[in-house]
Amino acid sequence: MSMWGLSWLLIRRQRPMYLVYSACWLVFLVGRLVPGLFEQAIFNHLGSAHPVGINVWTLIALMVSFELARLTAYLGTAFAEVTVQYSSNATIQRNMLAAVLRRPGAAALSDSPEQTLNRFRDDAQDVALFTTEPVTLLGTFLFSVIAVVYMAKISVSLTVIVVVPLLLVISLAMIAQNQVHRYRLASRNETARLTAFLGSTFGAAETIKNAGAEQHFLREIRAINASRRTASARDATFAQVLDSVFYNSVDLGVGLILLLAARAILSREFTVGDFALFDYYLFFVTRLPVTAGGFLVQSRQTAVAARRLAAVARSEDAGTLASTQPSPPARIDGLDRLRELRATGLTWTYPGGTHGIRDLDITIRAGTLTVIAGRVGAGKTTLLRCLLGLLPVKSGAVYWNGQRLDQPDLALVPPRAAYVPQVPHLFSDSLLENIALGMRLGDDLVSQAVTGAALDRDVQGMPAGLETRIGPRGVRLSGGQAQRAAIARALVRLPELLVIDDPASAVDQATERALVDLLFSGGTYLVASNRKTLIERADQVILLDRGTVLDRGTPGELMARDPQLRDFWH
Repeated sequence: MSMWGLSWLLIRRQRPMYLVYSACWLVFLVGRLVPGLFEQAIFNHLGSAHPVGINVWTLIALMVSFELARLTAYLGTAFAEVTVQYSSNATIQRNMLAAVLRRPGAAALSDSPEQTLNRFRDDAQDVALFTTEPVTLLGTFLFSVIAVVYMAKISVSLTVIVVVPLLLVISLAMIAQNQVHRYRLASRNETARLTAFLGSTFGAAETIKNAGAEQHFLREIRAINASRRTASARDATFAQVLDSVFYNSVDLGVGLILLLAARAILSREFTVGDFALFDYYLFFVTRLPVTAGGFLVQSRQTAVAARRLAAVARSEDAGTLASTQPSPPARIDGLDRLRELRATGLTWTYPGGTHGIRDLDITIRAGTLTVIAGRVGAGKTTLLRCLLGLLPVKSGAVYWNGQRLDQPDLALVPPRAAYVPQVPHLFSDSLLENIALGMRLGDDLVSQAVTGAALDRDVQGMPAGLETRIGPRGVRLSGGQAQRAAIARALVRLPELLVIDDPASAVDQATERALVDLLFSGGTYLVASNRKTLIERADQVILLDRGTVLDRGTPGELMARDPQLRDFWH
């Protein structure tokens, strides 16, 4: 993704505010020329070398008035700049999130959540901040060109001494661009690596403690942090060295110029007013190399950020991240109520391996319970995800009432279908909010869902009932309670098809029977499970083995001819 293309689109999306920012900032920067002319007139008037015919106090009053006007322009610049940068940042982050949500759920992120969050935060900010930098460079350049013309009229030789360090510093910055790029990329990658490891560590704190592996994880964190520190130090040090070169080369030039200017005054080559003008412009003109060098360095760093953002969005089109109206995940409407869901030839394998499913067919009729059984690694969960479009299948098709679904992930969503994974994700909020997820629900519907998930007795024992806060990722709930909370979340959406991955894996036998009796009393269900209580109630059982269908039929038929199913049964 082109950094320049992305920046230009972000600017176009905020054209009115960007024009306000540009106008105010250019007035502020180029307006620096006028105080220098006032200083020249005032000092010439005081020295009486070239009287200007205006009272000196009038000149001072005009100078103060102009500076107040310039200050007003600066305040407008500050407001517009913050608006443009923060709006650009928000636009990028919103579009990245929209791009993630448009992808199949089980393959939404190419990196860990922690690494992706790092790109949402730091890289989006780098691109947003860069959008206003071209105006700063343009204003500084325009001021410098006009100022150099005035300075050359005073002394060509002194002006040349100003321009030479400028060209040298800019050349140095251009040579250093590739190294800046490498150091910034390495620093960002190491930061993302540390963030990802810390996120995984915090999420598995209990496991680490129970395994007595604290020291191992601390050593690993220290090693990753040391690598990150080295990369960040190189990045920051190199940037500081360039800044030092920029500023010091210019300051040395300033000292030399002032010495030569003093000689020129003694030799009466120009007046005190000319010297005041030259000295005033000199300070700002010598900032151009710093501004230009910093711009070149920042452009390389921003290019790194733009490429990292493109990796998250999985798009090289700058419009994907700069759109002011990102298309939300579309939903396919116009489908009749479920009569039959059929999939043919579903094939998907894990990257770099052979595990997955191959050429699977499945038919689910309304009002039935279909159970997918099989040993660990047989492909049960993979089949559920492929059927729902959560994994992008390599081949195969899904049909709803005979109509092919080109994008199952956009069609098989509530209230058409709901999915409960074996390990559901819960948020650090109340139990009710985890069930509702933003929906406005009536008390009766919530009560029916909680009862249908066999969670009502658990809720009665909680200190604040449904308003009980369950902690990060539901840490205050048992595994079975978390699973049943996710089932209740699916039930309140009144799905025509409920897909559940091993609903009784974390509950005792009594709760399992209560859940099966309450949940599977009516409706259409697709369940992955080897539990006897579920298999014996199924209308059809599909037995998988190494990603293919080993057998299918009613529980009685399979029990009679499949020893593997008899093993599950017993």
